[in-house]
Amino acid sequence: MSGKFAKAFSELEGDICGLTRMARLAECQLNEAVGGLTYENGECIEAPDAAAPELAVFTVTQMAVMAKRFEDLYYRLRKETGARSRAT
Repeated sequence: MSGKFAKAFSELEGDICGLTRMARLAECQLNEAVGGLTYENGECIEAPDAAAPELAVFTVTQMAVMAKRFEDLYYRLRKETGARSRAT
């Protein structure tokens, strides 16, 4: 059974990493499109004045955070599964 899990994790890796990269790109593009925002080390540190763009920035930023957490979970589970399969 652990071989199936390892294969499943391996097959998901590209999609999960792509999701994280795309979420971050969307966040950067949205911040750039809204314009007039302050950046520090490539990170937006100022929300726009208008409510709709602010909500859009928040939503895309939250998606990027959630995608990163999902990626971290994937790698943690993959590592745990690999450690268990080597132990048996």
